Amino acid sequence: MLFGFNFKQEFIPDVFKDLTRKDLNLTFLHQYNAFVDEKLVIPIAYAKNARNFRMIFEKRIQDILKFSFLKAKHKSPLKKFCIFSHLWIKAYKYKDFSALKNAFFTPKMPVARMIQMLYQNEELIFNAREFFINYVYEKIAKQNPKRQLELKDNFLLIDGHFAVLIYAKNCDINQKSNFALEVNQALKMIQNQEFSRFYIIFPKNKNFKRHIEIKHFLSEKNKTMLKLVPYSITNKLKGEIKQCQ
Repeated sequence: MLFGFNFKQEFIPDVFKDLTRKDLNLTFLHQYNAFVDEKLVIPIAYAKNARNFRMIFEKRIQDILKFSFLKAKHKSPLKKFCIFSHLWIKAYKYKDFSALKNAFFTPKMPVARMIQMLYQNEELIFNAREFFINYVYEKIAKQNPKRQLELKDNFLLIDGHFAVLIYAKNCDINQKSNFALEVNQALKMIQNQEFSRFYIIFPKNKNFKRHIEIKHFLSEKNKTMLKLVPYSITNKLKGEIKQCQ
């Protein structure tokens, strides 16, 4: 399952295919920003009017280059010069990347790195599962800086007792068979260890918009709360984690 684009088409997971263009752009950009180096982060405003994913990056590159040019006109020459950055920026200016297709070096300037990321293979494609898991983890970590977080594959443990299983699949809450496997996996984990809460997270979609508490029958001593949680770009678990102190 892929999420991203090449210069001919976009790759969109089924769970996001019903989103409006604006919401799709926002979903992709939020996950991209959580995945990349801080210097490659793109302001969310670029997603709002873009006709496709590629336009987000093109507009950002063009704005940075324009700003850099205006800034350079009013300042002395840069003390540090990166030849590799210059080559990528020059190639972008003339739209000729033939000499850089097999380049193995990494330019220092963020805008040059973004150009390289986009044009070296003429694509920007992510594993949708890893993309979403990383996004959920980074967002929870940012909202809860004082918490101890342990992530192993798609299982996140917070402060040793709040458990989260993260799935990037399209969950239809009206079909129990659609999420039975994930619930059974969680129940097996709960049988082996007691948690204060256990959340199973899926991307929010038209068939899954609200929290669902799962009724389960374990031992009297195990009072773990098990919930299915629709996760969107506006989700916040900070308050719920605080309640579990």
